[in-house]
Amino acid sequence: MAEPDKNPDAVASGCAKDPEGFLRDCTATVGQVENCMTDMFNMARKFVADIPDCSHLTYDSMVALSNKWSGVSLYPPSCIAIQGVCPEIAGSGGGISGASGGSISESDGRNRP
Repeated sequence: MAEPDKNPDAVASGCAKDPEGFLRDCTATVGQVENCMTDMFNMARKFVADIPDCSHLTYDSMVALSNKWSGVSLYPPSCIAIQGVCPEIAGSGGGISGASGGSISESDGRNRP
């Protein structure tokens, strides 16, 4: 049996172990998981980049953001492709607007500034 990674940084950060057994049933390759994680972080960066800065943050800007991202899967195609073999990483779907499916809309009755 091969010796586990002895990289001190990995051991210190907990990356060299899976103490909770979180990934025990995951049969995806390291490359598949890495692609999924990279794509998820890139998607998150795009979402955060779409949030207006404080000087431009308005109700209308949040409606526009909600409309743009509403219904967008939380998981990119690279994650969806491994859902069956690694649900712990790839999740089971969902949208940016949240598990309840809520989003901001012009007809939600809120007072606009």
